[in-house]
Amino acid sequence: MPRPLNLAKKTAALAKLTRPRLFAAFPRQRLFDLLDQYRKHPLIWIVGPPRAGKTTLVASYLDVRKPPALWCQIDSGDSDPAYQ
Repeated sequence: MPRPLNLAKKTAALAKLTRPRLFAAFPRQRLFDLLDQYRKHPLIWIVGPPRAGKTTLVASYLDVRKPPALWCQIDSGDSDPAYQ
C-alpha cells in the first residue's frame, strides 16, 4: 500500500529553500560592494540582530547581482533530529 504524502513537510521544505520576494527594497550599494569583495570565498556568513535587514540585504543582492546561490533558511527546529 503506498504511503500517504506528508504535504505539510514538503511545503515546509519548499519554504525553507525559496528566497523571499521583495517589494521596493532599498539597494544598499556600500554593502553590495562588500559582498562583491567577499564573493571569492566559498561561503559568506552574515550576522546581526533580529530585524537588522540581513534577509533583505541578501535577497536584494541576489536580485540585483544575480550570482549563483543557494537559499536555505535555518531555524530552531533544524537542531531537532525528530524534525528530520
